[in-house]
Amino acid sequence: MKIMNFYILDRETKGQLSLEYLFIFIISIILIISLILPLIGTGFDYTSDVTNSYQIKAELSQLANGINYVYATGCGSKRTIIVNMPEDIELNIYSQKNKGFIQAEIILSDNNTKEIIVETKKTNINSNLFLYKGFNKVVIQWSDNSSNIDVYRI
Repeated sequence: MKIMNFYILDRETKGQLSLEYLFIFIISIILIISLILPLIGTGFDYTSDVTNSYQIKAELSQLANGINYVYATGCGSKRTIIVNMPEDIELNIYSQKNKGFIQAEIILSDNNTKEIIVETKKTNINSNLFLYKGFNKVVIQWSDNSSNIDVYRI
């Protein structure tokens, strides 16, 4: 009979040990998750900011190529470009010191701003343009009777 009691006690202690290991495992998982999740969130925000910045710069480069094409073609030329923006953005297109610039300012996830500037060939251009998130049709036109290149969204 004593052998049986010993066996029952041994079973109870094994059950208690596995329950303690289970609690230790759960607490360590909670600690690991509480440390790692904020890092993952921050990394995701930075990745999203970089992706948006590069996508906006690529679209502004496409717009700059259109301006360069119209400038190279001369008076009377016109080009229509479809630009896909990841967010609403306001562009400032201007000329300075024999060069043209397209400037955009975006708000990052940490509420700081980043300025993106793309250079074009020398142009007589001063324009503000607001582009919405998604596809925008932009017309770049150098009229016959004008010395300025017009850039507008239709």
